Amino acid sequence: MMAFSGQGIRWGVLGPKLAASLCVLLFSSMACAQSEISVRILNSPPRVLDIWANPAISANDSDIVWCLAVYEDMNRFSDVDPRFHIGKPSNDGLAHITEPHLVLRTEQTPIRGKALAGFVIEPDAPQGVWHCIINASDSSGEYDTAVANFNVMPKTCANDILDTGERGIDCGGPCMPCTCDNGILDTGERGIDCGGPCGICPALGSLSIEALPNFPQGGKVFGQVLLNGTATQSIVRIVGPCGQSIILASDADGLFSFLPENPGKWVIKADLYGISQAVKTIGVGDSESNQHPKIPWQPIVLLTLSYAIYRFYRAKRRKKPRRKLSLEI
Repeated sequence: MMAFSGQGIRWGVLGPKLAASLCVLLFSSMACAQSEISVRILNSPPRVLDIWANPAISANDSDIVWCLAVYEDMNRFSDVDPRFHIGKPSNDGLAHITEPHLVLRTEQTPIRGKALAGFVIEPDAPQGVWHCIINASDSSGEYDTAVANFNVMPKTCANDILDTGERGIDCGGPCMPCTCDNGILDTGERGIDCGGPCGICPALGSLSIEALPNFPQGGKVFGQVLLNGTATQSIVRIVGPCGQSIILASDADGLFSFLPENPGKWVIKADLYGISQAVKTIGVGDSESNQHPKIPWQPIVLLTLSYAIYRFYRAKRRKKPRRKLSLEI
């Protein structure tokens, strides 16, 4: 309780308490300020550090564009959701927008890693410059966006002929630069003759597809994709005997399945960034004809009947009594 005198407040009693109260208030305000600063650091937005996409060929068969992005988040790498799409620039923004068929994330450090997105380019995709766009956002709504350009080239860039506009066979002009095959690390390349304006830099390993050679008609086809003998995710493209196309992705266990519509030969292709493609052909048809080899039943039946008839007549001749010969003298 404060004490008063005729001359005013007794500062000897109140002074220390007031000073202590001011110190508490000052310390609290500093602590709050420090707390606000810390929160802002923890909620820093993700940053896309690099992005690249490989060129593709608009051919009779579909091709795959891989978009690779490196990004970081000061909170943690796993807090970021990378979303990709590709499209061709137009007056109205982007046309032919395509969502990825496969997205893989690899954590390199607790705050940094990379994401890989695979897109299937259909045979009728327009040629020219395309964009690959990543939007990396975290749980608080902060995000960062980056764009990489890539070219969709005409199918003449893979015909082993010097076509009009090319500077060399399948290079230059509308195709990849001719420096992509000179054995030198040129400007813009990420490796010797790969990356940048060139194709994908190869990685170690090989893909394989495990599946039965034949399946009965009307049932599902099951298979598994392996990388060096270990199950892996990949883009799986399937082409049927009538030209029908199925695009899907194998799961974390490398497994995939599809329901074929027609009997005949089905071709399965598995693709993964930097790894050579795996191809397997299976047959779909009647279960008995697919599970067992075809046996020429008609000749076997005819031979069996012929042999039975032969044995029958031979046995009959043995049982027939012989005539006795008598000689009269």
